[in-house]
Amino acid sequence: MKTDNPNYIVVFVLNSILFFFSGLAKFIYTPLLSPLKNTLSISSTQAGSLINLVYLGYAFTRFPSGILTDIYGCKKTIFYK
Repeated sequence: MKTDNPNYIVVFVLNSILFFFSGLAKFIYTPLLSPLKNTLSISSTQAGSLINLVYLGYAFTRFPSGILTDIYGCKKTIFYK
């Protein structure tokens, strides 16, 4: 497939931006969990559910990235002697 189509580039850039911000949220959100629990008066179960949602969002943004890499990434080659 040709990868110089602008549509592929737009999809790749959007996925990269989503991947970056979901990864950033993963690292920023965890230290803020205790202040959020105290401010919002939520239980540990609810806080754990929020953390699971952050990691689930992170996993969903990694999924299209892997598909794009499989389709448009480098072709694997094996050299035989």
